[in-house]
Amino acid sequence: MLLVGALGVAGLSLSACERPEDQALFRAVHEGRAEEILRLIDEGADVNARDAAFWSTPLHAAARDGDTAIAGLLIDKGADVDAMDGNGHSPLCLAAALGHAETARLLVDRGASVKEDEACWEENPLHHAGDPLRAAASGGYTDTILLLLECSARVNEPGLGGDTALHAAARRGHVQAARVLLEHGADTEAVGQGSCLFTPLHEAARHGHAELVRLLLEHGARVNARSGTGRTALHLAAEEGHADVVRVLVASGADVSIRDGRGKTAADRARSEGEGACAELLR
Repeated sequence: MLLVGALGVAGLSLSACERPEDQALFRAVHEGRAEEILRLIDEGADVNARDAAFWSTPLHAAARDGDTAIAGLLIDKGADVDAMDGNGHSPLCLAAALGHAETARLLVDRGASVKEDEACWEENPLHHAGDPLRAAASGGYTDTILLLLECSARVNEPGLGGDTALHAAARRGHVQAARVLLEHGADTEAVGQGSCLFTPLHEAARHGHAELVRLLLEHGARVNARSGTGRTALHLAAEEGHADVVRVLVASGADVSIRDGRGKTAADRARSEGEGACAELLR
C-alpha cells in the first residue's frame, strides 16, 4: 500500500519547494501544460524540485497522473527517473501502483530501476520503501505486472518487510494477478518477516478470499502451513468469520485439530471471536 502521509524524514530541506517558479512547475505538470513546463524549466525552475507535502518531484506527479507525455518531457529535461519521495516510492512505483502501464513502460525504457531502493531505506527513516512489482500486484494490475516481469523484476524478491508480490495479491484478493505471478514462478511457501511469518495462503484466508485460497492450493500451497504463532490458514479464516474460506480449506484437507501457539484450535478461535457459524462448521 502506498503511504501518502506527511513527512517526518530527518535531514531534508524544503527550501526548494518555496521557490515560486518550482511551485508553478508542479502546477503545470498537474495540469498537463507542456509548453508552460518547458518555459518554466528554461527560465530556471528545477526539474527535480521537491514539494513540501510528500518530498516528491514533478516526475512523481506525472507518474501518479499517468501522464506519459509529460513524464517523457521531464526526463528529456533531466528528471531523475529513480528519485525517491518521502515514503520511498520512485515514479515507477507510483505508476505501477496505479496501473499506469504505458507510463511504467516509458520509465523502464528510460532506465528506471524495477527494484526496491534499499540504499534509500538505509539512509532515511522512511515509513515504507516501494517496490514496483509488489505495488502492481497490490493493485491487481496484470498488464503492469507482466511488463515488470519482462523487465527482469524478480517474482520472489521479498521487500524490506518480507512480503513478496504474491503476498500483496493474496492480501487484496486479486486472482488474476496472483495467477500471473504463479505462472511466472511465484513461491506459495514464501513467508513474511516478523512474528507472523504468514504465507500467501495465510493472507488470502485471513482476508476472506476463497477463490484466491483455492488457486493457491491448486498451485501447491500447504494447507496446514503454520505461521510464526502456530496458526494455520484455517485458524485465521475461522476467527475472522470467513465461512466460505473455512469450507474450501476443510474440503482441501485442513486439519481441524491443530492447535496454535496458545493451544487453540480453529474452532476455539472462532468461538472466542464470536464466530459461531464457523465454529459449527468445524465441529
